[in-house]
Amino acid sequence: MLKKTSLILFFSFLICLPSFAETIYLKNGKTINGKITEKTNTQVKINVNGIGITYYADEIERIDGGVSFAPLVKPVPSSSPSPANKRGLILSLIDSSGARENMNTLYAKMLSQGSAQETQKLREAIKVDDIIERLVPVYDKYFTEDELKGLIAFYQSPLGKKLLRTTPMIMQDGMAAMGAYLQENLSMPDVQQ
Repeated sequence: MLKKTSLILFFSFLICLPSFAETIYLKNGKTINGKITEKTNTQVKINVNGIGITYYADEIERIDGGVSFAPLVKPVPSSSPSPANKRGLILSLIDSSGARENMNTLYAKMLSQGSAQETQKLREAIKVDDIIERLVPVYDKYFTEDELKGLIAFYQSPLGKKLLRTTPMIMQDGMAAMGAYLQENLSMPDVQQ
């Protein structure tokens, strides 16, 4: 059985049958290739390497390839804050910050480590899109629309992209530095006693 720590780690980071090959172009510049499994007026679900991902109308620039569907109904921009606009901003931040991608990567890694039976149980029990839906009210609680816009702009800027690219390396180097520091200081005779 997969270790419970893997599940805890998965949740600490911030799935469907394929039908038609498509390319989704997101407003943040990313391109997603996979198989559309569901498309409504407000969202598209796409299967990418066995992982189901949902993108919402306000995140999507256009969809190319495959079979034509009715166009997505995009929300009309409003000058006053609305729950729908804020929700779209939260989902955009989750994508811009790499949280969705990190969760999908970690989930795929978890699935690859289990037996076929465990993998099937996990696929049935855990869906990244459901977890992201649970995160929306958390972000809503702590960030205003203006703050969300600022964070999205940052993560889409060259500096924000560099932060996303270098964070794993910084963490790895930081852990090595911390390990060396602890080893040096814990090897002192007074500390050992």
